[in-house]
Amino acid sequence: MRESFSEERAESDAERAEGVVKDGLRGLRWSEGDLERRAKGDPQKLKLAFQLRAKTTATIQWIAQRLKMGTSTHLNHLLYWHRRETRR
Repeated sequence: MRESFSEERAESDAERAEGVVKDGLRGLRWSEGDLERRAKGDPQKLKLAFQLRAKTTATIQWIAQRLKMGTSTHLNHLLYWHRRETRR
């Protein structure tokens, strides 16, 4: 059975997002375990979340879960305040 275009695209978007995470972890010299050990609002996690928002179609919920940043509401709050602080 042939997959639909939207299913193929969703898989491609998920792979792209996962690639950004893997590249980010490699650049930070972090392991998957570091995502668990570090604080939900760790500045490096926040930078990686910004990269994911800029480079992929990943949802806030997916990013929050994948980076171990708590709830999507918490991540939205962090992103809002970070954007606000950097505009000054």
